[in-house]
Amino acid sequence: MASQTSFRLPPELLRALGRLARQRGAPKSQVVREALEQYLAAATADHASQPISVRERSAPYIGSISLRDPSPADDIAIQI
Repeated sequence: MASQTSFRLPPELLRALGRLARQRGAPKSQVVREALEQYLAAATADHASQPISVRERSAPYIGSISLRDPSPADDIAIQI
């Protein structure tokens, strides 16, 4: 027997799920299971296919930190 779990969905997502399930003539739980299986298979395949480089891992942070020495003008601007 399959295990059971519960989770919360935003109303708009729940409505979209209900519409899709009705269109397919399938229970909402089946639609969720299939979507989750596809998502997990793709995520596993993407992760296992090639390692993430240091550049890819740090991309969101590039340019967000300044490594230059602060100028005296920066000190004045902060003190004012």
